[in-house]
Amino acid sequence: LKMCRTMGATTVLNRRKLRIEERRQRVLDRTDGRGADLVIDAVGHPEVVREGIALTRRGGAYLSVGVGAPVGTVELDLYRDIELKNLRLQGVWVSHTRHTKQAMELILSDPERFGTLITHRFPLEEATDALRTVQARKAVKAILVPG
Repeated sequence: LKMCRTMGATTVLNRRKLRIEERRQRVLDRTDGRGADLVIDAVGHPEVVREGIALTRRGGAYLSVGVGAPVGTVELDLYRDIELKNLRLQGVWVSHTRHTKQAMELILSDPERFGTLITHRFPLEEATDALRTVQARKAVKAILVPG
């Protein structure tokens, strides 16, 4: 959550400290009861999808970028969750090369701020430890550096 603030988020909600209804109410309070224009799911876990879609306003968009491998299924009510809300639902798994170029240009525009995403550095000899740290979700971004 601290990292989100560093990257520009003005409101963050800790799911470990706020119940689902409290999170919903905070979103509604911040949006004059409409819901979020855009919900970005970068978590990659099925349990967050229903909540994210519920927090998206009518005519809003839900973007899923956090799933890189099969993680399970989610049951949705096509009419209530998608059609009635006129929801745009977009998944992203592999980007076009122009997206990589855009991302690199963005990072290079402010390397100090984006450098804060790197939370762990490992020498090449500890690559296995780096992978374990990432798998255990102890790192935001881990990199390998010369030993």
